Amino acid sequence: MVVLASAITSKTVFDMASNSKQFTADAVLLLAGRHRLAVNDPLSDYLDDPPARARDITLGASAEPHCSPVSRTER
Repeated sequence: MVVLASAITSKTVFDMASNSKQFTADAVLLLAGRHRLAVNDPLSDYLDDPPARARDITLGASAEPHCSPVSRTER
């Protein structure tokens, strides 16, 4: 536990750690259920300049918690 002598404000930044994976997967499945996207859509359809390695990765594969084929340095 880290204790700092500063108050939390509306500008305080919190580390999300690995929690964002669950929200991403939920958002992809929610939008797929509404026919706004498909889990088989290439991730590159939604990125301006995806890394070469990520061009054939699907949204479904990228949303699977702890299974994303995109490395931390490529995100």
